[in-house]
Amino acid sequence: MHKRLLLTLLCLHYGFALDQPLIEMSAQPSQVAIGEQVTVTMTYRWPSSWHAGEPNPTEVFAEAFVAESPPPERTRTAEEERRTWKLVLLATRSGPWTLPKPTMHVIGPAGAVDVSAPDVTIQIGAESQPPQPASARPLWTAGSGEVEPRRWIAVIIAVVIAIAALLGWWVLGRRRIIANESPADRLRRDLKGLQDLHDGKEISARLGLAVRRWCGSTFTYDGPGLTTRETLAKLRELLKDDEYSSVSRLLGDLDNLRWAAGILDAGTVLPLSERVLAWSDAVHQRINIELAAQKAKAA
Repeated sequence: MHKRLLLTLLCLHYGFALDQPLIEMSAQPSQVAIGEQVTVTMTYRWPSSWHAGEPNPTEVFAEAFVAESPPPERTRTAEEERRTWKLVLLATRSGPWTLPKPTMHVIGPAGAVDVSAPDVTIQIGAESQPPQPASARPLWTAGSGEVEPRRWIAVIIAVVIAIAALLGWWVLGRRRIIANESPADRLRRDLKGLQDLHDGKEISARLGLAVRRWCGSTFTYDGPGLTTRETLAKLRELLKDDEYSSVSRLLGDLDNLRWAAGILDAGTVLPLSERVLAWSDAVHQRINIELAAQKAKAA
């Protein structure tokens, strides 16, 4: 009887033992108002016989407003290793928000495996309610003393058309200005917008985004859509060694400031804007010199 019970327990143990890596992800609460906090829990799990580097999900949340990022909890048993991260995010826009999906690269007995977290969606703001129109007005009849407002309807329609035309003209004009804006001008406009901010972490996040946007505009790729690591991988073959080293240190400093513990003063981050301008102007000048040399050689 004891042997049979022991055999059953062993079977249950191996039946529930983890044989493949996975990422568990959840968010609480699942519906919040704009400006409220959401706690995202991510648990990386892999068998102890597999090899995995230390996961870091904060990179995929680079565009989110992270309020808290405590160190991960590390758990190790004979069968499994776990890393549990908890990030506190601020909801900054209304509507459904599908969270970024962190990934993990693990090497097992049969080779390398890439896993990603499941889809997690949060509802931000009040859910849409069915329309509740007002009660219908009584049907107008002749002699009721009420004048049919046809003239006022025509005036209202004319005003709406005029406002729509003005808005269309303004939007098209603004698009033409943005389309003709050079990467250098856009970078300076982004940096100028940082002067009125007081949160050093927000400044470092926006400054890093401005650098990635400038790189994407200059070298023709989606700069804002890439993380810092993906940006550096993209720039490795496009920049000179000294240019690459400078931007690598610059983006690394911005990321370190953004994820620093405690409150970060704006005066600590704003001086980095001068480094960004100096670096981008130097790269732009080098590119122009090379283009001029190529044109002269072709002529």
